[in-house]
Amino acid sequence: MTNVSKDQLLEIYKLHAELADRVSQRREGANRLYVSLLSGFFAFLAVLLQFGSGETSTSAILLFSGIIGMAISGSWYIIMVHCDSFLPTTQYGKICRS
Repeated sequence: MTNVSKDQLLEIYKLHAELADRVSQRREGANRLYVSLLSGFFAFLAVLLQFGSGETSTSAILLFSGIIGMAISGSWYIIMVHCDSFLPTTQYGKICRS
């Protein structure tokens, strides 16, 4: 770096810290969404299994719920692993590694 003053370095540091905080908040929000989805799904499943589902067999319910649970968990994994591609880059590079 050539002729960068301490004030400019401090501003760059503040910018990077703020961007890292925003990424963390975005990930936290995504995690909260998926935890809520899975919690609601398992609560619905527990009520369905406890009070019966009419003519539908328990094994069919468990198979269907397993597929839905894996789909929700898989989408969470894809969002968390590939967050780099969803975030903009700055002139200093990507800031997703938090």
